[in-house]
Amino acid sequence: MKHLLRAGIYRATNLITGQFYIGASNKVSRRWVEHIQLAESDVTRTKRKKLHNNMRQYGHNNFHVEMIEDMGDWRDFTLNALGEDLAKEFSYYLSEREQHYFDTLKPDLNDLLISVPAPVFIRTEASRKRMSDSKFGHKQSIDQIEKRMLHIRGVPKTKEHTAKTQETKLHKYDAKVSKQAENNKKDKLIKNDVRHMLRQLTDDQIRYIRQGGKTNSDLALEFGVSPATIKKIRIYKTYKDVPDIAPNTNMRDAA
Repeated sequence: MKHLLRAGIYRATNLITGQFYIGASNKVSRRWVEHIQLAESDVTRTKRKKLHNNMRQYGHNNFHVEMIEDMGDWRDFTLNALGEDLAKEFSYYLSEREQHYFDTLKPDLNDLLISVPAPVFIRTEASRKRMSDSKFGHKQSIDQIEKRMLHIRGVPKTKEHTAKTQETKLHKYDAKVSKQAENNKKDKLIKNDVRHMLRQLTDDQIRYIRQGGKTNSDLALEFGVSPATIKKIRIYKTYKDVPDIAPNTNMRDAA
């Protein structure tokens, strides 16, 4: 999560399906923890229904979150650091950049591909004092701390989950290898067809050259090729696929 203590545009990719979500925040790590909490809660009507349903189905551990436009440390973009006017300008700029990635990358897990600037909440001195007084002397329980750290570190994977993930990866790898082998076979057949079309001599002429009693020079003059070509044919360096006996000829007839 340390690499997400930034402000900017982020992408959350499902490592199993390849689908992804585009988001923007002035503190990406906090925003992603909020997504995890909403996905694991019983709340079904959320603004990010596609993303949260996908996280429930595959687990948030199968998502990879990365910065695609890093704007700097999140502390530099807080309301206290920027002030009210600059904070509003930054909110609009962040929304513009998010809309740019909506239009160019076309994410699968965003419900709406329309970016809306986040509101800037201005707290008065009185409201801040009330919040400070309400938390004064309050300490988190051990259960609250463990639950918060669990969201940060991620839930440990079970053996069944690890086996299922490995099986999915192997299945995708086998499909990729099979497709590559099929493409190689097609390429080889095409190359063989082209090579056959470019041949100067027919199969019957090849057999005649190998069985004939003439010299290489005489055969070269007869077929309009070089003596070196005749020599390569006779020692089976070229035209290796041409059998000495025609396919439709019986062994008795050949004898």
